[in-house]
Amino acid sequence: MLYEFLLEKKSKDMLDNGALLECHAEAEDSSFSDPQLMTLVPSNTLPFALEVKDLKSKLASQEAELQLRNQDAEALIAKTGFQTLKVSLERAIADTEEQKVNLTEVKAFTSLPMAVIGVTAAVTVLQPYKGKVPKDQSWKATNIFMGKVYFELEPKYSALAQANAGLAAATEKLEIVRKKLLMSTA
Repeated sequence: MLYEFLLEKKSKDMLDNGALLECHAEAEDSSFSDPQLMTLVPSNTLPFALEVKDLKSKLASQEAELQLRNQDAEALIAKTGFQTLKVSLERAIADTEEQKVNLTEVKAFTSLPMAVIGVTAAVTVLQPYKGKVPKDQSWKATNIFMGKVYFELEPKYSALAQANAGLAAATEKLEIVRKKLLMSTA
């Protein structure tokens, strides 16, 4: 019971002091000086009002700095995204080139170990040319099969490389436009 009474009294005092601080801050911010208003504000709250005013100005400057940092972070994220896309495209092109080189190396052999012939025969079964599994799965037949697949895939690889180059150019233009937008909003 006593605790509730003391708690209520302390809460009321805190609210009254908060109201006085706000009143004093408003009086400080206003361009006129109302004598009646000034009599409501005790003189011992003046340092607190000045501190509130100082804290408000610090907060405003920190908000401006935070906005600039957010813009910098967004620009960095966009740049990183562009570079990641570029690396992914370059990696895909490198993988394609490596496959071509590997296929050319394998085709250059006249005779291979039985394990390699078994793997290439399995590939002809798993990836049949135009849906037809060849009956002859010898090295010679597999070599012909790989040549057909290579010539079938070559135009697709070229188109993919061309599309990737177009995408990279478009992404670069987009990045330039984003930078201009960020500069104009700053």
